[in-house]
Amino acid sequence: MKQRPPRSTLFPYTTLFRSQLLNSALVGRGTIYFETGRYPLAVADFEKLLTQPDNANFLRLARDRLINAYAKTGAVKKGRQRIDEWLAVVESATDRAEILILKAEMLLATHDFPGSRKVLDSILKLDIAPGAKARAYYLKGNAFY
Repeated sequence: MKQRPPRSTLFPYTTLFRSQLLNSALVGRGTIYFETGRYPLAVADFEKLLTQPDNANFLRLARDRLINAYAKTGAVKKGRQRIDEWLAVVESATDRAEILILKAEMLLATHDFPGSRKVLDSILKLDIAPGAKARAYYLKGNAFY
């Protein structure tokens, strides 16, 4: 008869599974709140998700929804603070471009077209992946209205 491994070796796997399950639930509930227009509740769920461990799978979605919810609720100052916090910790140019694209989208949503164009021009100067660059060009086309 095979012996079970000691519980200490199973602990990391069960913790990882539970955290992934919690992250999935937060994304699902936050998305429902966001889609139904209950932005303060969506902000709370996505803020909580960003503080959870093992959130790499949901990081881009959570950031995107959080900044859009800030723009919809008029909390642009809080959104800018969060973007500045994220920019301080990212290292790769592509991640930096993704966060700057969120900033440009927030500025577009609040009708700050000159500010949005300035951010998009700074993104296009970075050495980034073609997908992020194409998204920046698309947004720059929308920033002239």
